Amino acid sequence: ISVYPNPTSGMFTVGLGAIEGKATCQIVNANGSIIETREINADSNSEIVFDCNVNSGVYFVRIISGNNVWTKRVVIEK
Repeated sequence: ISVYPNPTSGMFTVGLGAIEGKATCQIVNANGSIIETREINADSNSEIVFDCNVNSGVYFVRIISGNNVWTKRVVIEK
């Protein structure tokens, strides 16, 4: 999983790497609240673009696929 650019002003891309099949992608704030959720089919989407209209801070991208969970940090600077 990759997140770029990082830091970002709000628009960033999540690269899914070798993840296949159905997955859930969440943007989560530092308090654990979910900001955005997308259901994806990783077979046809190797990248997901987010444009988050949120305050500056540290956020997390969480990918859930089957029993696997990946988490990456993203810094948003406005």
